[in-house]
Amino acid sequence: MRGRALAAAAAALAFVACAKAGDPPVGDDVDDPDASGNPDDPDARDIDAEPGIDAMPVAVTLSQNTALTITSPNTLACASSDSVAPDPDFTLENHFYRAFRLMDHGVVGQFTASRIDLGIEQAETVAGSQTIQVKLHTAAGMFPGGALTQLHTQNVVVADTAVTVMPITLSAPVVVPASSTLVLEIVGPAHATANNFFFPGSNSAGESRDSYLSATDCGVNNPVTYSSVDGTAVVHLVMTISGTAP
Repeated sequence: MRGRALAAAAAALAFVACAKAGDPPVGDDVDDPDASGNPDDPDARDIDAEPGIDAMPVAVTLSQNTALTITSPNTLACASSDSVAPDPDFTLENHFYRAFRLMDHGVVGQFTASRIDLGIEQAETVAGSQTIQVKLHTAAGMFPGGALTQLHTQNVVVADTAVTVMPITLSAPVVVPASSTLVLEIVGPAHATANNFFFPGSNSAGESRDSYLSATDCGVNNPVTYSSVDGTAVVHLVMTISGTAP
């Protein structure tokens, strides 16, 4: 058995969870005595006032996951099935999201994204690989409400794999304005023949903000939480963004 049906949008379409057999889920600040001059020394200068000296960028990882282990089976995706039986034939086009408000992660200025770490529960194809899309947006207002402004998109070839976290280096650094909500979107391809699947990785270990999905083939035209698709689903997508902040 490869998955379980959750909700049919049409006779041959259903949200399913992959059920392919696989491995189980895998200081205080201290004042620097040299930071300011000695007021008794007329030649002393404040180092912070020295022109041309800027703070080095700080490495930052945006994550809403308590743990990055992948549970299988766990993730739900829109798939084609011969019936309401729990075995999907192939996955259809799915969009998976996380929305990171920079201020929630201590980023008060702009953020430069350079890498995505994407959990994969199951990527399986007849050809041996498939192409997904990685997109970065800023959201106007609180996600999922408001318009998205796309900052970056790139195609990523995913070789058949399962229960892993895949690092993805962005083809160019992406500068995100200060005070933004940065939305990471992963687009799974619309397969049309049997034995072709893409299920991103997830777990139920905990998350600080919701995971979202949309799939027009299953009647979900805008991003919604997993619990709104199925109240019993506990799907915390493993998706993080790494980069630097001033």
